Amino acid sequence: MTVFPQPSACAIMPHIHEWWSDRCQESWDAEVLAILDIVSLDAIAGRHGLSRAGLIEIAERDPSSCSEMIRMMHALNIDPVEAADEPEFAEMARNCAGCPDKGRCRKHLAAGTAAAHLDAFCVNADALNAMRATPHLLDRV
Repeated sequence: MTVFPQPSACAIMPHIHEWWSDRCQESWDAEVLAILDIVSLDAIAGRHGLSRAGLIEIAERDPSSCSEMIRMMHALNIDPVEAADEPEFAEMARNCAGCPDKGRCRKHLAAGTAAAHLDAFCVNADALNAMRATPHLLDRV
């Protein structure tokens, strides 16, 4: 009988935390949309150039449909809060929501290689690179 060493809590906790964070974010996105009233949904959708039905469709298709874009912004040192006011933000969110290459994106984000390979797989690469070159959009942390 092979005996495997028990992993230490210190070694395994970062993996559990990452998994839990991903699940919480996905759940949170869907739950927030579920409790918003019609006026709030219309306001949020309108801000991003969508109809209420379009916003709900994106959320139902994939509750974390734009989470990769926000994670990518963090990886590129772009402040998503500042970037949200940029005119191209809504189009970028739609691009990300409909992206057929999310697996590749998530893989690069997890490996920390997203910035180096961005141009090879991201439909928002040009816009993200432009944002990276815009000082007021950079994360000041």
